Amino acid sequence: MQLDIVVALALAVTFFGVAARPAAAACLLAFLYALGVFLLSAVSGEAGARRAAVAVVATGSLLYLSRVAPAAVGHEALLGAAGGLACLATHRLLVRIPLPPLPPLTGRTVVVTGSSAGLGLATAEQLLERGATVIFACRSEARGRAACRAACSASGAPPERALFLALDLESCASVRAFAAQLLATGGRCDALIC
Repeated sequence: MQLDIVVALALAVTFFGVAARPAAAACLLAFLYALGVFLLSAVSGEAGARRAAVAVVATGSLLYLSRVAPAAVGHEALLGAAGGLACLATHRLLVRIPLPPLPPLTGRTVVVTGSSAGLGLATAEQLLERGATVIFACRSEARGRAACRAACSASGAPPERALFLALDLESCASVRAFAAQLLATGGRCDALIC
């Protein structure tokens, strides 16, 4: 979306001239930004298309007031501030659409490779928070067990739901040993995250 802002700003400077009419430029920026988000969400079928349409109408009204009837409002600075706020509100309401919560994963077993650090560890923490049993599949036993403890303390999950099994994906023997250990622990694997 950063590119949309740059394009809208360039159009605002071209059409209105920021020095001559800053309120009109701010309102045009807000309008073009809302229009761009509306078109993208309508084409992709996202849920924010209705909110984007409302933002387009609101910012279009501000644009009309700043361009056609500035004397009716009387305060160009007020219009400029309203245009800037409309642009921020559009971004907040449309671009940061909240995602639906993930379903509980109680009773599910998920194997996460590379879960000793980084994205793997963050993924394991989220899965533990949602009730899944997570198998930490890592090369280093020390780092894997430390990650199990850290994820349990960060998520508040009991230690029984975080298991470590050694796995080196570069070694076929290690993969076979991992599979045998997984079968020995109950053999359940509802999802594998690599």
